Amino acid sequence: MNENNTIELEVQLNRVIFKKDSFQILSLEVVNDKLKGHIITAKGTAPTLEYGMKYKLIAKTINDPKYGQQYQIISLSSNYDLKDGNEQKKFLSFFLTGNQLNNLFSIYPDPLPLLENKDIPGLCKVKGITPQKACKIIEAYEANKDNSVAYIKLHDYGLTKVAIDKLVETYGTPEVVVEKVTSNPYILIEEVKGYGWSKADAIALNSGTPPTSKFRLSAFAKYYLDKCANDNGHTWIDLQELRNAYFDVIPEATDEHIRETLKILTSPLFDKPSELIFHPENNKICLRKYKVLEENIARELKRLKKGANLSYESESFAQIKEDIENMQGWTFTEEQLEATQMILNNPVSIVTGSAGTGKTSSLQLATAVLKKSHCYGIAQTALSGRAASRMSEVTGLPGSTIHRLLGINPETGIAEIKSLSEQVIILDETSMVDGYIFLKLIKAIPTGHKFVMLGDINQLESIGLCNLLKDMIHSNTIPYRELKTIHRQAAKSGIITTATKVRNGEQIIPSIIWEGETVIGEMQDLKMIGLEGNLYTQEVILDNYKKLLNQKISKDDIDVIVPMRKRGNICLNTLNKKIQDIVANKSFNYITVSGKTKDESEQKIIYEQDRIIVTENCYKGVYDEKGNEVAIFNGNIGKVVSISEDGDTIEVDLTQQGRVTIPACLYRSLDLGYAITCHAKQGSETPYAIIGLDSSCYALMSKEWLYTAITRAKKYCILVGQNSMLHKAVQVSSVSKKQTWLQEMLNDNAV
Repeated sequence: MNENNTIELEVQLNRVIFKKDSFQILSLEVVNDKLKGHIITAKGTAPTLEYGMKYKLIAKTINDPKYGQQYQIISLSSNYDLKDGNEQKKFLSFFLTGNQLNNLFSIYPDPLPLLENKDIPGLCKVKGITPQKACKIIEAYEANKDNSVAYIKLHDYGLTKVAIDKLVETYGTPEVVVEKVTSNPYILIEEVKGYGWSKADAIALNSGTPPTSKFRLSAFAKYYLDKCANDNGHTWIDLQELRNAYFDVIPEATDEHIRETLKILTSPLFDKPSELIFHPENNKICLRKYKVLEENIARELKRLKKGANLSYESESFAQIKEDIENMQGWTFTEEQLEATQMILNNPVSIVTGSAGTGKTSSLQLATAVLKKSHCYGIAQTALSGRAASRMSEVTGLPGSTIHRLLGINPETGIAEIKSLSEQVIILDETSMVDGYIFLKLIKAIPTGHKFVMLGDINQLESIGLCNLLKDMIHSNTIPYRELKTIHRQAAKSGIITTATKVRNGEQIIPSIIWEGETVIGEMQDLKMIGLEGNLYTQEVILDNYKKLLNQKISKDDIDVIVPMRKRGNICLNTLNKKIQDIVANKSFNYITVSGKTKDESEQKIIYEQDRIIVTENCYKGVYDEKGNEVAIFNGNIGKVVSISEDGDTIEVDLTQQGRVTIPACLYRSLDLGYAITCHAKQGSETPYAIIGLDSSCYALMSKEWLYTAITRAKKYCILVGQNSMLHKAVQVSSVSKKQTWLQEMLNDNAV
C-alpha cells in the first residue's frame, strides 16, 4: 500500500455480491502479496469476470461505517497475454508507424520482451529507430500497455487511440469498454466525438448486430431526437415524423418494432426515469433531458419574476434623462422612455428592436437611474466577447461573456460562481443564447435582483437549442417592449434605412434587372453594387477591398461577409486565400494547415500577421502569456503575432483572450478570418463590411440573412450582389417555427 491509500493486487472472483450495468460489488480472493488467500470486497466499475481467471486490481482503500474496510475500484483488468503476433501488431500499431512496425517484426518476431526490459540497444538494431525514438517507443508502451486489450479487441472497429482512451477514461477499465462496445457499438454516438449514427451503425452491422436489434432501434430514436434538437432547435417532434424517419433509415423496422422500442424507452428503468417522454394526447415525443431543461428555465424565470423589484428614486429620473439627452445630442422617443420605465419597474424584462431604435440607449438611461439611486452593482454580459464589448462602449459599464461572468469551466461546463453579487444583470443578444448556458445564468441570479434581456428578433434565429427569446415574448408572461421608431440620427444612415427596408420586406433595388452602383443615406455610409450574373461578384468584392486598403483602412477593420463556406466563387475558402494574396507578407514565417478532410483544396498557409478565426472549441493545450492553460472557442478572431522557428507553436492575439500560444496539434482548428459567414459574425460589429451574395448561395438567401449582414457594419457597408439575389433575399423569410415547450410552460402555473 502506498501513501495515497491505493493498493495493487492480483485477484480472482469469489462471487458477485451486486451488479447493475457496469457497477459491481465483488467478493475477490487475493492470490499474491501478503494478503494471499484473503477475501476482500471491492466496488466500482468493473467488467464481467470469469471464475478461475486472474485479474489485476488497482483500488483505493475505504472504511465503510457499516461494512468495514472495502476497496474502491480504480481499475480491474485481466493480465492479457500478448503472445500472438497479430495481436501484438494491432496493439503496437496505435503508437508505431507502419514502417517502424514492419521493420521491428522483420527482426524480432516477438518484440515485447525488448519493450518490457527497456532494451534500447536492441531496438536500435531496427532500421530507422534511433536511441531517442527507442526511448519514446518504450515510454509509449509503458503508458499504453494496461489498455492493450482494448486496443486489440477494438482495432478492427476502426476506433482511433484517442477514442479508445476516452472510453477507458469514461468507463474505468479497458475490459468494460470492450464489453460495452462489442455488445452495443451505439454507445459510441453518445460517448465519442465524431461518431454519429452512420459510423456507429456500420460498426454494429459489420459486427453482426441484427437490423432490428433493440440496441439499434433504441439508438436510432435517441439519435434522431438529438439531431432534431441540435440541427433545428426542436425539443420535441411529432411521433409521425419519428416513425417516418425509422422507415427511411431502417426499412426492416415495422410498426410493431417501433411500438416495442418506444415502450421500452418511455418506461422507467429501476430507479432511473425514462429517457423519452411521449404525450399521446398530442403525439409529442421528446428526450426527457430537453423537456427537463425547459422546465427548469421556466421555473427559474418564474422565481425571478416573483422577486421584489429594486427601488429607485423616481424624482431623479427627469434630471438624469435631461443630462443624457444633452450629452448625446438627441431626445429619447416615447418608446424608449416606456422601455426604460418597464426596466425600472420589473424584476425581469425584455427589450427588443431593430438596428437604430435605441435599445442600448434605453438601457443606459435605466442603469444611470439605478446607479444614481442606490449605486447598485451592474453586470453586462453576452454569449460572445465581441457583443459584450460593443454594449460596454455604449453604456460605459464593463461587460463580459457569460462564461467568464459565471466562471464556467470550459471542459466540464460547471459554473464556479453559484450566485452573482451584482443586483442588475443585463443580457445582450438573447436570441443567440442556447438553453443550457441561459439556465446556468438565471440560476446564478438571486431572487430580488433585476434581470434585463435585450435582442433583435429580426436577425437570423439562433442555431442552438431552444427558442428562448421568442418563447418568452409569445408567452405574454415576461414584461416586454419592442422599439420600432428609428431615431433621427440613425435615420440619416444608409446602413440603418436599408436594413429597415430589408426587415420589412421592401425591395432595395429599383428592379430585378437593375445594374450599377449607388450610395445610400445622408451619411453616405452604404454603397450598393448590382450585377447581372455571378461572373464578376468575386472580382468586384476584391476590388472594393483594395479600395478600402488604399484609403489607409486597416485590414483588421474590414470583414467580408458571405453565406457559404465551401461552394462557389465567393465562398470563404476561396475569398480568404484571395484576400491573403493581397494583404499577407509572404516573406514572414508561415505554417501549413491541413483541412479537416482529405480534400487538398482545404489545405491552407497561414503567415505571421494573418487574421485567423478559431473554428472549434479547444480546451487543452492553449496557454496565455502567464503560462495558464486557457480555452479558446469557435468564432474567436485574432491576428498571428509570431510563429516559432520549428513551426511547432504560434502566438495569436485573440480579440477576447489576448495573446495565447497554440500548439501544432490544434492548427486544424484555425482558419483564415478575412472572410466570415454571417452566422459567425452575428452578435458583433465591424467598422467596414463588404457583403457578397450571388446564385451560388441561393438556398441560404433570406431577409433575415441580409438584415443581419448589413447591420454588422458600424461605419461603412459595401453590398455587392447579383441583382436577382438582392431581389429574392427581401422576399423570403427563413424563420422556422421551433418546436419547444417553454412558451406553454411559462403559462402553466404548475411549473
